[in-house]
Amino acid sequence: LMLDRAPTSMEGASSAPSPAGDADIPGNRIHFEDVSVSYGQLTVLADFTLTVEPGEIVALLGPSGSGKTTALRAVAGFVRPSRGRVFIGDADVTNEPPHARNIGMVVQNYALFPHMTVAENVAFGLRARGANRALIAERVKASLAVVGMTAYVKRMPRELSGGQQQRVAIARALAIRPRVLLLDEPLSALDAQIRRQMVEELARLHRELSHLTVLYVTHDQSEALTLADRIAIMRDGRLAAFDAARDLYRRPPNRFTAAFLGRANVIAGAVVRLSEDGRMAEVMVEGATVRGVAHGRLEAGAPALVCVRPHDLKVEGTDEPLNRLEGCVSFVDWQGEIEMLTVEMDGCEFRVAAPPSRFTPRPGDRLSVFFSEEDTTVLPHEPDHG
Repeated sequence: LMLDRAPTSMEGASSAPSPAGDADIPGNRIHFEDVSVSYGQLTVLADFTLTVEPGEIVALLGPSGSGKTTALRAVAGFVRPSRGRVFIGDADVTNEPPHARNIGMVVQNYALFPHMTVAENVAFGLRARGANRALIAERVKASLAVVGMTAYVKRMPRELSGGQQQRVAIARALAIRPRVLLLDEPLSALDAQIRRQMVEELARLHRELSHLTVLYVTHDQSEALTLADRIAIMRDGRLAAFDAARDLYRRPPNRFTAAFLGRANVIAGAVVRLSEDGRMAEVMVEGATVRGVAHGRLEAGAPALVCVRPHDLKVEGTDEPLNRLEGCVSFVDWQGEIEMLTVEMDGCEFRVAAPPSRFTPRPGDRLSVFFSEEDTTVLPHEPDHG
């Protein structure tokens, strides 16, 4: 019965099979135009505008309930916007059913058919589209080769590890030659070691299939930073920030992004002065002077936020008073490669990622830390709404 039905959520869809060589065509962009999704009085996605360029990986990252999966499902066609439009390529697909969008989708629980072999699972989407036997055989072989699962064609899903099952799910999504690939927390059900391996495999996969446009939903920051060309930070159904992964990490545009992505230390202060070119700002923080790269609209005398990553704080340095903070160690968390120190300073606290050494600060010890002005970002102290 399932073979006669339209493709399900993990299959993607197309009205007819694509030609065998179409894997080399340019990818399609994904574009959200002022998209909102509501359930009754509850708005779960609000005024969302974002473009994923052809051949790009964009990660949607945010806490639970931030709207990232809703945005992905709006592209897949499983959620209809209450306002706005969704485009795949130049086509407005807002009101198109899922089976007409030619998307590939991989979800976190693999969703393989337990009664089918690996080959039959990968072939399912093509058979549902009425593809001929020769094309199915060619696509199954090629897709399994891409994910390194050629030797497992006759196995049943129960005979595979979690990582192998996810590879098969990816091969199934690729077999239909989708216009775009949607990944919804695809690695969250795997253990840590397998997840790291799969991140490497996904990176390799995109290098080989550089035409493929990918929208990736994840709660894992390391996955997003490793895989994504750009990252969209979401909060309360809205887009809080969107930029290249490296730029977003190094120069977060707002407090929420700084604290969420990489858990930067965010310390309140007041702007003392700006450099003549406006690039650098000096901030008074609890009696200490901090200098950092200015980001956003800053004015002398205005409140500001100093953002610096825990690993950019050094427990050894010069006696230079600039960019030096002192406080009392309140907690030490040994994590193998680093010791995470929590330091309290006049009512606020900051975290230091220090490499293990012969001398380990203990709770109650006084500690001075130093950091570079180039590793420091100064933001306007705006209301905390992202």
